[in-house]
Amino acid sequence: LDFGWGVPYCVREALQQYYQRKINHIDFNDLKYHLGDGNENLIQLTRQFIKETTGEDYNHKTITNGTTTAIYIVLRVLAKSEGKNICYTHKYYFPFYPHIIEKNNYKHEKGLYREHQTQLSQEGVIGLVDSPSNPEGDLLAYGNLFNNIIWDSVYHNQVFINGIGVKPDHRINCGSYSKVLGLTGARIGWIATNSASDHALFTKENLHENCTLSHVNQKLIVDILNNIDLNNFLRAAKYRVNNNRELFEKIIYLFDNQQVPENGMFYSAWTSKHTVNVLDKLQIKYVTLDEEGGYKFLRFNLAHYNDVTQKAVRFLLKEDLK
Repeated sequence: LDFGWGVPYCVREALQQYYQRKINHIDFNDLKYHLGDGNENLIQLTRQFIKETTGEDYNHKTITNGTTTAIYIVLRVLAKSEGKNICYTHKYYFPFYPHIIEKNNYKHEKGLYREHQTQLSQEGVIGLVDSPSNPEGDLLAYGNLFNNIIWDSVYHNQVFINGIGVKPDHRINCGSYSKVLGLTGARIGWIATNSASDHALFTKENLHENCTLSHVNQKLIVDILNNIDLNNFLRAAKYRVNNNRELFEKIIYLFDNQQVPENGMFYSAWTSKHTVNVLDKLQIKYVTLDEEGGYKFLRFNLAHYNDVTQKAVRFLLKEDLK
């Protein structure tokens, strides 16, 4: 029972109900290099999609090979054009962030942003905000730092947020369709900004990074967005994720009653040696984010299939009662 890997299984399950899969004819002559900022239809649909899910309406969008590549490109461009060389993240973060940051020759600094207002306003510094945060589901808002914030909004949508979400002031938005549609393998994301000069630099770097993007995957996303009732699908996917939140609430006593967050895709909590032993005995996989003495800070995926989550919770309760 793998609750470590961040695949939104139940979201993809919901998509299967709302999207009628079909075989589309693809002309081999169309499998060619495309414009550096992506499929024109996808760009327009992405503008509508971002507005629907975040409330933001950006002037410029560049289609990228997922959110990870989007962040790579933004960090690299800002390093070249503005001399950025320090990147702050939240105390706990998406496990790949350090690699992304350090590969682009930035120094990675960790901590809660509220403790680093002064540092974030300094020259050479950029903040990478994932809101809601991975793994704790925090909605992060920091004022007066607009020019130094990259917002990773991959979980900021109706599937993973309950109610109206707080948004960070930001210069650049990076996101993707991977989590909100459950299609992590499609690798279709974006860089969105209101700056024409930033957009030109991002598009050029994106072209150099990828040469082009998958025409087939872009066409798939266009077809999905054109042929599903988006609001009904988002509600159905949200229901499945929230169902898993309720299931996890039944076992929080194993985690010193640390509450399941209302937002985001993960449940993270400090655990005792007893809880770790029970998890390991049942072969329930998790991600270890931190260790302190005999305790571990673990991360669990809240977007697994509902029946798999129910089975894991039932096994945990049964094993703990022995």
